[in-house]
Amino acid sequence: MLTTKPILACLGLLIVSGCTDALVSDNRLRSNTAGVLGQPDSAVTITDRRGDGLVNTYYTAHTPRGDYACTLGGGSVLTLGEINPPTCNRL
Repeated sequence: MLTTKPILACLGLLIVSGCTDALVSDNRLRSNTAGVLGQPDSAVTITDRRGDGLVNTYYTAHTPRGDYACTLGGGSVLTLGEINPPTCNRL
């Protein structure tokens, strides 16, 4: 039992921290980004999506008006899936 406690502790930490990439769908990401950029969902394409492992998701949003470097905060199990509006800066 002594060797299983560290394994269970690590597993529990992984479950609680969650992965924002898995919890925030592409459709939800596109919809929230479109709202911030004032574009319809269909006009936004998301590429280069990557996460920091716990809280933030970084990606590039492409629209007819230009390309944007965006950051989305939240979306993990620790935040109960809640997300902040994305922050996007024109490239």
